[in-house]
Amino acid sequence: MNQEELLIAKSLEGDMKSFETLVNLYKDKIYSFLLKMTLSKEDSDDLLQETFICVYKNLYKYNDKWKFSTWIYKIATNLLKNYWKKNKRLRTRELSQFPLDDLYNDSNNPEIKYENKENCLQILKILNELNYDYRIAFVLKYVKDLSIADIANITGTSPENAKMRLYRARKKYVTSLKSIRRS
Repeated sequence: MNQEELLIAKSLEGDMKSFETLVNLYKDKIYSFLLKMTLSKEDSDDLLQETFICVYKNLYKYNDKWKFSTWIYKIATNLLKNYWKKNKRLRTRELSQFPLDDLYNDSNNPEIKYENKENCLQILKILNELNYDYRIAFVLKYVKDLSIADIANITGTSPENAKMRLYRARKKYVTSLKSIRRS
């Protein structure tokens, strides 16, 4: 039994310290994912809290057939999808409201800092234009480095459908990036 399995077992027995350790193992990764999807610290904080409340309430339903991280991402994704439907404003959030400092490295060199910020703005602009299904597949693959099988499980689609969403997201991303670079 590895450390994660032990923490899950102890959490199921009511050991709050073990559950807190599980939360600490995943909270930064999930928060980063949510932040890239919502472009809002406040919304990401709320969704992160809701995610771990759901994890706690449903831990007994976890099936070790999948990685624990995949299961948590699936919960976060389901909450995000519901939140997205309720809050149409997430689709058109102004990029100026996005906390860019969380994305690019704080360099002492002002030129590098400016270039990093500009690159982040371009990437966020393109991500903001992708529809929900393409954006989530793109972020899970290229930001979170998850496998096609994990993406399919998280999004509730087949691996073939996940691949198609990634293909279309990449195609739109490249087209948009070329358009931005030309202008």
